[in-house]
Amino acid sequence: MPKRAVVLGGGGARGPYQIGVWKALRELSIDYHIVTGSSVGALNGALMVQGDYDLAVEMWESLSLRDIVHLPSDDDADVEEKTRLGLREAVGSRGLDVSPLENLLREVVSAERFYQSPVDYGLVTVQFPRYTPLTLTKSEIPPEKLVDYLMASASYFPLFQAKVIDGKRHIDGAYYDNIPARLALRCGAEELIIVDLASIGLVRPLKEEVPVTYIRSRWFLGNIMEFDASTSAEKMILGYHDCLKAFRHKEGSSYTFHLGESRQNVLRLRNAFQTIRQKCGVSILKQYWKLPQEHEEARTHDRRFYRYEATDYTIGHAVTSVAEMAGELFGISPYQIYTFRQFNQSLLEAAFQNAPPSSATSHRERAVSSSNRHGARRVVQKFYRMLERACLTGKPPEAMWALVGVSPREFLAAYYLLALRMTYD
Repeated sequence: MPKRAVVLGGGGARGPYQIGVWKALRELSIDYHIVTGSSVGALNGALMVQGDYDLAVEMWESLSLRDIVHLPSDDDADVEEKTRLGLREAVGSRGLDVSPLENLLREVVSAERFYQSPVDYGLVTVQFPRYTPLTLTKSEIPPEKLVDYLMASASYFPLFQAKVIDGKRHIDGAYYDNIPARLALRCGAEELIIVDLASIGLVRPLKEEVPVTYIRSRWFLGNIMEFDASTSAEKMILGYHDCLKAFRHKEGSSYTFHLGESRQNVLRLRNAFQTIRQKCGVSILKQYWKLPQEHEEARTHDRRFYRYEATDYTIGHAVTSVAEMAGELFGISPYQIYTFRQFNQSLLEAAFQNAPPSSATSHRERAVSSSNRHGARRVVQKFYRMLERACLTGKPPEAMWALVGVSPREFLAAYYLLALRMTYD
């Protein structure tokens, strides 16, 4: 069996996503022999080496900003105001006091379990002010300084205070390599599982040809300082789902479907797609391929680690992607595993019965303001009426083609909704 490494990227409060990935690995009986991490990935990685999954879940489900940094003691201020005061303090000094986080780590990290574990480990930190990188393996970290180096890797300077070890200041590993895949290879890894939290930081791409499973959420996981126990469970669910999909135990990209659902959905909607194509003269597949930003989006992030194959793109992939675009536009929740009948029904209810949207935001939708999102839904409904009329008259209005060039995603969402109505009504 090849030596498998889990590589955990940095990302602050997005860390629960990695615990969700860990849950799926346990469920799928996928073992790992090495864990490397930077920043919060280094902290989660230490717990993975210890094998303390339940402890990791308990920690994240109860974690708040007060467990990370020392906040001003003004009891009349809310958390947001205290955070603002703390940030002001950080700017005026040498960073926020992170002693609460260090106290927490000394409670949950056991040097005995860590060093007795057969799983190897590595972390990244940087010596300041020369920005000298340190990539340390398990054997290179003295047991009595384990928590110190974990803190060093997660010292998000200048927001957090630098960690002083042996008289030298250390800062966050993101200043050198926020996704330490190369360190995993140095530890002897022959296969990588990379968990990217889509955070700011330098990343050193792999040059070696090694098998890589790359896991990254299509949903915005929150700000890196948004330590909120109420959202930790949702981030874990997303990580759990994405890991299941990465190992082909589920389907989908933004959403999660049971295996075989994409093919069944295409077969179910095939007649409706053919009718719309004949009446309107446009194919959903051809229109989808006019959106290179949709099927190229992931490549801009994971081309450092993953090589696509032609089999990744099929009619099932295209139709599922269009369905997911519509789901994002109408706020369908990503926190459950769907059959396409369930998903399509939720989409119809959201589009035509004004069902309340989910609070989740995809990366695709994050740049869009709330008012613009409502405007996009109105555009979808306008396209829907145009397509519906065209199917009745056999002649699409000329204005529709001009609008398609401006709002191609909304057009595809309307196309899919019309196919649903024609199939399910």
